[in-house]
This record gives sequence, C-alpha cells and structure tokens, in this order.
Amino acid sequence: MLLDDVAENSVEVSEATSMVGEYSEASRPETSEEEPDLSYSNTDYYDEQGRLHYPIEIRPTYTFSDFVYFDFTSEECDFLEANIGNGLIHGLMVQTEIYGELMIVLKNEDRYFSCFLNGGGGGEYRFSAHKFIEGFDLVKDFDLKFPINVAIDRENDDPVSIAFGGQPAFSIDQESINREDSITVSVNELRAHFGLEPDPRFE
Repeated sequence: MLLDDVAENSVEVSEATSMVGEYSEASRPETSEEEPDLSYSNTDYYDEQGRLHYPIEIRPTYTFSDFVYFDFTSEECDFLEANIGNGLIHGLMVQTEIYGELMIVLKNEDRYFSCFLNGGGGGEYRFSAHKFIEGFDLVKDFDLKFPINVAIDRENDDPVSIAFGGQPAFSIDQESINREDSITVSVNELRAHFGLEPDPRFE
C-alpha cells in the first residue's frame, strides 16, 4: 500500500494518528523549556490513576499489516453511543508492531475508537476497551475493561459479526470487506501527511 493511501483512507488515518500519538504540549514531559524529552524507557510503570503503561519502542519505521476493512450498522448500542455514536460504522482490524498486538479501529463520521486484542480462539477475536494507546505508551486501564467480540468465518477468516458486551451482535456487511497487505512508514512521514510538525524523537 502506498503512503498516499494512508492519508486518503479515513480508517487508516485513525490507526496512523493513534500510532503517531498526538502529544499535546501540555502533556509532553520536558527536560527543559527548549528541548523535549527524547529518552525512551522500556520499563513498565503505573501512573497516578493506577493504569499500567508499556512504553512503545522508538524505531525509524513501523510496519502495519493484514488490514481488514468492514462496515456494519449499529442501533441502540450503549457502548458505541457513549464513544462514537450509532449508525453506519467503518471498521478496521490491523496487525501492528506495538508489542505484536492486533488493533481494531471503529469510525463513525469524524469520531474514532480503537483498542487492542485481548484474546482469541473459537472462531472469534476478543478485543477489550481497556487496552489502548496514549501518548506513546500502550496503556491498560482495568476500570475500562469491556469486551468487543468479532466473530470470524473459519473458512475464509472474514469477519461475520461484531458484539459489544452482552448486547446482540451486529451483522457485518460482507460486500464491504476489503483487505490490504502492509505498509512501512516512519512516524514523521505520517505526521507530515496530517499537517503536524515533526517529532524530534523520530528524527
């Protein structure tokens, strides 16, 4: 997949901007007023809210692979209503180099939600809302543990339905399923596409 395709595909933009980690000046740790903290620690840690952080290794490039796009229409789903709203939802499952984790991204108009796989087997992928990216860490917030289960057709590995918590599953539009192989890009290449300044950590 070409880098231009990332900028053109709205769901991939969600994945990419999650990976870029739009670090605000207010939240960025600094070692001085002029120079941002360029250090990287591979040490897991708990923040003041008791959330477990796994720092993501800073690399020249990152590879995303096994893109699976799909659409479904949701109604009266409390979880979606609270996060991105109900209606026509565009979905993406993609393999990342973030601790080898599989990510799901859901998009409704200009609102996004993403989280990581929490398990699998038995013909389904089990994602959970408690595993997500913040800053440039993978974060686990066990207070947010909520299952998002994607049923898979075992013959062709296509997603069949998606369920949120104990609510009834929504059927995935089989005509909407599309696949892409992989893309390898740097964080600053992605930032440039989204009109963001380069991050010194990735230069």
